[in-house]
Amino acid sequence: MISFFKKPLTQWLIGFSIFNSLLFILFSFRYSAYIDFTHGIWQWLYIGTTTIGHVGAIALIVMMLPLLFLIPFRNQKFILILSSLLNTIGLIFFTVDSFIFSQYRFHLNKFVLDMLFSGAAGDIFQFSGLMYSLAIGSVLFILALEFVVGNWMWNKKIFLKFKQKSILLILLGLVLTSHLGHAYASATSYSPITKNAHVYPLYFPLTANGLFKKFNLINPDVLAKNKVIKKNSDLRNMKYPAHKLQFEKGKQYNILFVVVDCWRADCLDSLVTPNISEYANKALLFKNHQSGSCGTRGGIFSLFYGLPSFAYWNTMKANCRRPVLMQTLAEQNYKFGIFASSNLTHPAFHQTVFADINRLRIKTNSENSAPYARDAKITEEWLAFIDSNYTKPNDQPFFGFLFYDSAHGYSHPNPTQAPFQPSWTTPNYLILDNNTDPRPFFNLYKNTLNYVDSLVGKVLVDLDRRQLLDNTIVVLTGDHAQEFNDNKKNYWGHGSNFSDAQTHVPLAVLWPGMNPQVFTHKSLHYDIASTLLNYNQGCLNPADDFSIGKCLWETSSPEWFVAGADQNYAIIENNQITTTLYGSYSVTTPDMNALDNNKLHSNIVFEAMKASYKFYTN
Repeated sequence: MISFFKKPLTQWLIGFSIFNSLLFILFSFRYSAYIDFTHGIWQWLYIGTTTIGHVGAIALIVMMLPLLFLIPFRNQKFILILSSLLNTIGLIFFTVDSFIFSQYRFHLNKFVLDMLFSGAAGDIFQFSGLMYSLAIGSVLFILALEFVVGNWMWNKKIFLKFKQKSILLILLGLVLTSHLGHAYASATSYSPITKNAHVYPLYFPLTANGLFKKFNLINPDVLAKNKVIKKNSDLRNMKYPAHKLQFEKGKQYNILFVVVDCWRADCLDSLVTPNISEYANKALLFKNHQSGSCGTRGGIFSLFYGLPSFAYWNTMKANCRRPVLMQTLAEQNYKFGIFASSNLTHPAFHQTVFADINRLRIKTNSENSAPYARDAKITEEWLAFIDSNYTKPNDQPFFGFLFYDSAHGYSHPNPTQAPFQPSWTTPNYLILDNNTDPRPFFNLYKNTLNYVDSLVGKVLVDLDRRQLLDNTIVVLTGDHAQEFNDNKKNYWGHGSNFSDAQTHVPLAVLWPGMNPQVFTHKSLHYDIASTLLNYNQGCLNPADDFSIGKCLWETSSPEWFVAGADQNYAIIENNQITTTLYGSYSVTTPDMNALDNNKLHSNIVFEAMKASYKFYTN
């Protein structure tokens, strides 16, 4: 094996790859416009080691295929042609990827490549004949350069002058330094390093938070200090809001969010939720309202931020950046009453939506740990909060959040005596299939909603009795919906698709001074925060400055909207849904019938991605 690496042809190939490492690094400078260089020496060292080590290593990996061909083939011309082609493809990849990244802030992945090679490139990028000529000419020039330089290195034996072993060891050392540096930065919450990692293509940095803590390799004081720095950093890679917010004196009514986990739109009626329905008849009622996800994290995130969770959750969480809405309420001296039946740390709402709220209670404890008991507990606590702070006139407005969990946990104090029968007493997931009769399961769900309705009824009646509804905006909605095999595809619950069965939620808004009205246009969770900011808090900026939403009662329906979280999200159009999962995508009808992937509307997909990531600047 050692003699193989000492052969002239092998040494030439390694030397040629080192030359291409320099070319790859040169081409990677296109990403430098999106890197933050403002935090000093440690950040600069990380950027330098990652740029040289990671990008240079990619060129060496490209070398591996020609290296394998050296074993059966000894023809230098064949290896030169193969190497030149592969390196040219690699350089084209960097060029195209940097262009995609500059426009959309994500890298080439299977989803994008599938669209490009399915013939959709013409729908996404419009090039003139001159640009096509320049592109073809550039490719031919790079290919010719590769061939000429490779041939020259062989003829002049230039590769013999390289200290190849030393260069390879240096590159390996830089790669290890980059990953270890990122691992330490991640463990110590040092965001000037971690927030630049996403800029590099094909870069999957090492993290070892648990290991560093286990062996006491990080100073707790340093960790605490860096968390404070991170929380107060100006996030130079994101401009949120897009412009400084300007305010006039708004109404500044009290605000109460009543959010029911897993509440589907067809279960706001006089039978399932009679108490809520009575007040909904006096409210602004949105019949075609959609959550920003089919799960809790994305649903709550979209409700408060007016932004898609898949694009911003990790950034907001890493920097403990609360929504513009919550920041504004704090600055306007709102008193917060946050009462959630489920734990606020999973998902990490204590580091996102409710970051920086003093004495935030992240967990509701009750003698009975069942969700229905916790729901009763938060209702009692809310009533006590109002009684202790607003029995007498109080000029300080409040923001309340009640998050009910019984429907999510299918939890009812006495399901056999509940109104909807026949009903299961507990879910039996083992028997669920496409032929299961959904009615007993669905009845259990409706019974839990009926129980939650009895609690919410107490809240609304109490506000009404105190005449607080005269100056309180009440938002009644769900974080996402809940499916009971509605589409006959054996989907049960939530988090598994983006059909109406999992995203269509109720929305009723009691707004002081506004007459009851029913809206049938498509409204979104993204619209709620922007409506409150513009029409209650006195914000003069357009919603585009801090949200992808609009005013709730603006009756135009969007042609598409995005929903989801992390690596599972969708572009939902009127007639089809494009879902991506870890880079792969599928196209379906709204009721989940598969469509050929050629039905993909690639221009809409890229428009949606550009709009979703619009607050990133680098």
